[in-house]
Amino acid sequence: TAEKGATRFRLRAEGKPGHGSMPHRQNAILKLAEVLCRLGDRQPPVHFCASFRGFITGIASAQPPEVAQSIMAILANEETADVAIDALPMDELLKQELRAMARNTIAPTILQAGSQINVIPSEAEVSLDARILPGWTTEMFLEEIRAIFGEDIDVEFIDPDLALEADPASPLFDVIKDVVKEHDPEATVIPTLIVGGTDAQRVAGLGIKVYGFAPEMFISGLHDWNRVHGHDERINIRSLQWGTRVLYDVVARFTRDLHPTT
Repeated sequence: TAEKGATRFRLRAEGKPGHGSMPHRQNAILKLAEVLCRLGDRQPPVHFCASFRGFITGIASAQPPEVAQSIMAILANEETADVAIDALPMDELLKQELRAMARNTIAPTILQAGSQINVIPSEAEVSLDARILPGWTTEMFLEEIRAIFGEDIDVEFIDPDLALEADPASPLFDVIKDVVKEHDPEATVIPTLIVGGTDAQRVAGLGIKVYGFAPEMFISGLHDWNRVHGHDERINIRSLQWGTRVLYDVVARFTRDLHPTT
């Protein structure tokens, strides 16, 4: 029912150009490397949004009491949420996703500097893929960027998008729950927060409520999600078949309910 906003940005460090045979401390690459190392294992702090709370509560509701208690411990305090996630008796991939859902995230993806191997460049730049939570603006996020990288580094946002969050209380969400239940009686449909991005940004601006519903991934499981943009990216054929049927039934049921005489 929600997805993060792609708020990418660049960090740029300036230094003193020169010949590679005469090293000095004002090398722009070394400056940028020092700044970038501040990210390390340090991501922005945890912030609970409505969709994350709904997701955690929904997962807990379908678990045995002792497991549910450990899951709900995540929501006890933002400052201890990571510790609670680490303690979960779950697959590490799911824990990684929960950590990403619980905060704004930053990942360096592209490095650019220099043009000749014997020339020390005057400038070095890194592009970072950041995803921000619903309710956050670029101005708010800039404060978290500065807290990690410092005040003296040049920050440039790249066509930032804001996050989306749709209220699950709607006839469409009810239809999704009913159809999924028919295809899998043991399934529980709950709100979620997509850590990646979709085309929802383009249609939400038209006033359309968008749900990130992807049933084709249900059967193949979390490991196929982990292949996205990675090695051996693929989708299970049985998952595609099941998901296509579920999507068709959702659309057919919803449009029939809207126009029962057609």
